[in-house]
Amino acid sequence: MKFTINIECSPEEAREFLAIPDPEKVQEMMMKAMTDNMQGHMPEMPDNFAESMKHWQNVQQMFLKQMMTPMGSSSASSKDKKSDDK
Repeated sequence: MKFTINIECSPEEAREFLAIPDPEKVQEMMMKAMTDNMQGHMPEMPDNFAESMKHWQNVQQMFLKQMMTPMGSSSASSKDKKSDDK
């Protein structure tokens, strides 16, 4: 036997019925804390941003060098193998 019950209610009504706390106050507190934190760091952000971008450019260059090295060596070794087969 199977029963299906459909209940139409708003999220607030469902939270109240199931005794689930309302997260709206916590969300407001967290958003205010995050906004205050970001606004407090805005004056120093341009300097840190430029430094971090230089760092990421170096990381990207190292990554590309490491990726290109195996590709170049594997293609060269495959050419050597083909010439040895002949």
